[in-house]
Amino acid sequence: MKRIILITVIIYSLLLSGCVTLDCVSKTSNVCPIHNQTMKAKKLKIRPGYLGYLPEYMGLMMEQFPNYDGPRWNHAAYDMGHRWMFAYVCNQCTNAYQKYHHEHDNSQ
Repeated sequence: MKRIILITVIIYSLLLSGCVTLDCVSKTSNVCPIHNQTMKAKKLKIRPGYLGYLPEYMGLMMEQFPNYDGPRWNHAAYDMGHRWMFAYVCNQCTNAYQKYHHEHDNSQ
């Protein structure tokens, strides 16, 4: 009986996680437009919020580290039930992201 319950929970979890994951790689290039580096797809956490309220940061992010390895803020996707997304990640973008936040002591 415990085995049937465990299998049911696992199947339900797999189905649910598929419904809340946003695919952002199937129709995009896997080459970073900033660093011209081949990127790898990765599952990233989606957080509620909108970085458009911080235009200076948004501009910097798009110029220096648009494909960083870290959480993404997307209020619309979050409201639609998405909690994860598959996106391409660039190692050099990630390094720039970490360097920026280390120097500016932000918790982004």
